[in-house]
Amino acid sequence: MARRYLLIAAALLAMLPATPAAAIANRATIPFDYIWRPGTPLPKLQPDQMVVAWPTQTAMAKLKNGQSFRMTAIGHATADGRYIMTASQPVIASVTNRTSGLVNLTVTPLWCGLTDKLVKRLGTQWGAVGTTFSQTRPVTQAFDYDQGQSSSLGVGISTTGKPGSLTADGTTSVSTTSDQSFPANDGIGNERYYTQFAFGKFKLPCTHGETEYQVKPYEWAGGDWTAHPKSAPRARYCVVERANRRHSVTFTKSTTTAVTFSSGFTFYGFTGTAQTGYDTSAKVRFTWAPDTAGHLCGTADYPADAARELVARK
Repeated sequence: MARRYLLIAAALLAMLPATPAAAIANRATIPFDYIWRPGTPLPKLQPDQMVVAWPTQTAMAKLKNGQSFRMTAIGHATADGRYIMTASQPVIASVTNRTSGLVNLTVTPLWCGLTDKLVKRLGTQWGAVGTTFSQTRPVTQAFDYDQGQSSSLGVGISTTGKPGSLTADGTTSVSTTSDQSFPANDGIGNERYYTQFAFGKFKLPCTHGETEYQVKPYEWAGGDWTAHPKSAPRARYCVVERANRRHSVTFTKSTTTAVTFSSGFTFYGFTGTAQTGYDTSAKVRFTWAPDTAGHLCGTADYPADAARELVARK
């Protein structure tokens, strides 16, 4: 008889709606980081999820270790899946980075709230921001990481926050506030350009004992370093470049969709993506010396269009 009552009780419990704690076990609760330009569609939400905005890059740079801060609610989805926009235009403007016009968002369950915490500043790490390739000389290849550029960098997340426990969780945008040039290369070579970003470890406490840690960049630091890939990418969209006897000729590319580096940086046991050119790319230049002719080729389109990466050839 007792066993029969236990079976009935179990059946009745199974008919009850799932609690937030049960929902945590039944669907992904890890926030998803997302770069948003106001006026474009917002990310799609599941029921009981909300989308929140991080403070601006300027505000993030002022945070101290152990300091808690409030994120800004942009909107949420109800239990029946209806989307409700809660942020006004002035509120959205207050969290929009002025140099890039972008907002860093996080999609998270409603029960995680709006209070986040900077656990610790983790120092700087090199991140890839551009490439140039030359298979001929005399051609000078150069790269400038100019003020107002935006780089899209990967975010790592885990429930423990320990090194080696992080998994990929979308991207966040970091914008430049100054100009950084890199040494030009006058010969044959493959160039990948790196600069430094400041990283932090963040903690988002949720109800029912759930805690989520994020390791993400929050500020551009500056600096230059160049690596040399073993080979150039395949580039078949070519145009002719011809200098005359007295003057050189230069091609400059300042707006395009840039390549995404799958291993743009490795930090805190996490390998993240990096892309410069989420909105506009950094500036690359190829200069042919006087009395020189050759070709400039793009990997995805002709150099003047959405070329992605550029390769100089004979």
